[in-house]
Order: sequence, then C-alpha cells, then structure tokens
Amino acid sequence: MLRLFLAIAPLLSMSFSAMAFDEPPNFEVAAIYHHNPIQGSQPIQIDDSQFRAVGSSLQTLIIYAFGVRVSQVSAPEWVRMERYDIWAKLPPGSTKKDIPGMVRTLLAARFRMKAHWTSTEGPVYALLLRGHETKFKRSTEDEPKTITFSSAGYISARAITMLEFCDTIAARVGRPVIDRTGLEGRFNINMELANLDLKPPVQAVSSAANDNPGQQPFSDGSSIFTVLTELGLRLQGTTATTKRLIIDSVDKGFTTN
Repeated sequence: MLRLFLAIAPLLSMSFSAMAFDEPPNFEVAAIYHHNPIQGSQPIQIDDSQFRAVGSSLQTLIIYAFGVRVSQVSAPEWVRMERYDIWAKLPPGSTKKDIPGMVRTLLAARFRMKAHWTSTEGPVYALLLRGHETKFKRSTEDEPKTITFSSAGYISARAITMLEFCDTIAARVGRPVIDRTGLEGRFNINMELANLDLKPPVQAVSSAANDNPGQQPFSDGSSIFTVLTELGLRLQGTTATTKRLIIDSVDKGFTTN
C-alpha cells in the first residue's frame, strides 16, 4: 500500500498544481480609451496577434463575450450608449475560440462587471414563414454587415441572419422574438414603417393584442405585423423559456491601462 501511495503521489501533486494555478483566459495586454465620436466606429476585428474594437459599446462586447443576443441582455441603458476603443494583444498560440473568454475576463477586471444567468418562461413571438420563402434578398459573401435606422421609419440592413433580424424587431414589438423560419444564411432587408416610432413601445399592450398579435397597436395605428406579412413573414404569439444574462453591476469608467 505504501509503494502504491508513493507511486501516485507525484501524479496527485501535478494534478493539484494544475488545478490550483489554472487561470481564466486573458489578453497579454489591453489598452482601453473612451471613444471620440468624431471618429467612426468599426466592428470587432481579430487577426493573428490583436483584438480591436473601435467605437464599441459594452453591450457589443458583452454579446460577443457571452455569445448571446441583444434581447437576452438586461443592463443599464448607458451600456448600449457609451463607446470605447480597445486594443488588446493576444497570447501566442491563441485561437478565435479563446478570445470570448479573454473579453469576459477584461469586462470583469477592467469594468468590474458582475453578472448572472436566469431562465424564465414568458410570452414571446415566433417569426414564421407565411409560405416557402421570404421576399428578403440574400446577400453576397463579401458584403459587410450593417443595420441602419432612420427617424422617418426606414430600416435598412445588410448581410444579417434571421436571428439578428429577430433581435432588430424584438424591441419594437415589446417582447423577445425567436426565429422559426428555418432560413439559413444572410440577407439584405429593407422595411419602411412610415411615421412609426422606432423606440420600444411604452404603452401597455391589451390582452386582446396579446392574444392576436396581428392587431398589436402602435402610437400611430401602424403595425409592424402588417409590414412583415407583406414580406412573406408572420409573428405568432406563444410562450417559451428564455435565458437572460443579468448585469448586476458594471462601471462606466475603467481601470487604467
């Protein structure tokens, strides 16, 4: 028995050491600055040695770091509005799969962000096809992703997935939207919602409107449901369990570089 213990003791020591000194993924070095609004913003960019985010909101970083959708994040409004520039050096041998974990570490260490997950069952809308195909046009492989909103009620999106489209309209129908179209790939989408307030509706929705989503009222009587119908889609009210990331606390400022 003593011989057996002596034989496995080094292995136990090595295993314990590996566990004790295991650290979360981290950038070698990261510089963070408040974004100058005069300069344009850019999507997150990654190459063999660097992670760059220019004019990114914390919401964008959270979505990337945790692999969630906009509608799954519950956070203060400024998290969507404040913009930052981040340049970070990747450790040698890093892969793209490692980087979300590094961003999570950065959010916790530099912005003191604390968060937790919760799952709730509640009302949602399911986005469905009315026929076999939508009127959205498929984008080309080299098109960059863009989403533009105008105060006149025009939405123009390029190279977005149906999941991203669901996020785009979720805030405008007052509840999460889940994709059940079965459509793969990326699309170019143009929607004209004349005189429609593009902010999330603040008025209470009647029980009748909940039961019949096609009658969902907006401030001027217009309905996004009608526009979707014309594009070969429909929203159906249902219930589902949704997972949400709750941001308990986060600092608008950040620790020094």
